[in-house]
Amino acid sequence: MPSDSANRSAVLAAFRGAWKAYQEAASAAADDVEAQLLALRA
Repeated sequence: MPSDSANRSAVLAAFRGAWKAYQEAASAAADDVEAQLLALRA
């Protein structure tokens, strides 16, 4: 059975990966919205 610290490390790594993926998705969505606004103004 893994130790508590190993479990904590795994949870933190998973959380960090999920947070990074969320930030990348949010950034891509913001870029998309910005592109749509620029297209509307053109």
